[in-house]
Amino acid sequence: MSEIPPNVPPDPGSHPGPFPSAPPPGPGSMPPIGNMPPAAAPPFGGAPPAYGSAPPYGAPPAYGAAPPYAAPSAYGVPPVGGPGYGYPQASPYVGFWARTGGWLIDWVILAVVINLISLPLNAAKVGRVNFHMTMNANGTTTIHHYHYSVLGGVIGVVITLLYGAILCGSSRGQTVGMMAVGARAVNAETGQPIGFAMALWRAVFEYLMFLLFVVPWVLDMLWPAWDARKQTWHDKVSHTVVIKRNPTML
Repeated sequence: MSEIPPNVPPDPGSHPGPFPSAPPPGPGSMPPIGNMPPAAAPPFGGAPPAYGSAPPYGAPPAYGAAPPYAAPSAYGVPPVGGPGYGYPQASPYVGFWARTGGWLIDWVILAVVINLISLPLNAAKVGRVNFHMTMNANGTTTIHHYHYSVLGGVIGVVITLLYGAILCGSSRGQTVGMMAVGARAVNAETGQPIGFAMALWRAVFEYLMFLLFVVPWVLDMLWPAWDARKQTWHDKVSHTVVIKRNPTML
């Protein structure tokens, strides 16, 4: 057996003794896996939270649900003064000038229809009444002769009343003039159509004031100019309001 001289370094490939230990880790490097501390266990009895979940803070509102702002109003009558989105809410009632415009349109239509019926009756002396008026001016007496077809007048009254009763009492609640200005008559309490009977009473009351009490009729027509709900007197006695609706093509 050969002996290694005392001053000769050992062969690098030979390891007479145990393996040398690994060099110490450099700065920033991870320690060996065997030397890593074990991961902390979850608390006893509690399951670990799901990945990406957040702790609950309270039940969220249902998707798409909005908080209530105001109770819904009766059909056809929008609420007035309810909370909105920062803009003042317009009144649902039709104002004085729009109502006057609709009334003038209806008046022209009725005048044309009634005259087309009554003038031929008057000319044919059907139900005609003759009367005269005597006027004295500057010592001169003048006699004016007039004649009027009572039958034509009665037909005119019937047409006027039925015009308002049938059209305002329909599901639309509109005469032709009201269609033109975007107005509609509805029940003041329910917002529903007023029906034929109530619409007829409404028309009769207005016509009676015109025939018997001209000054109250004028006040009746002017009343929406300052009334809070823009009602005439014939609206009030029939429990109706006239609300806005988009103008309709005739």
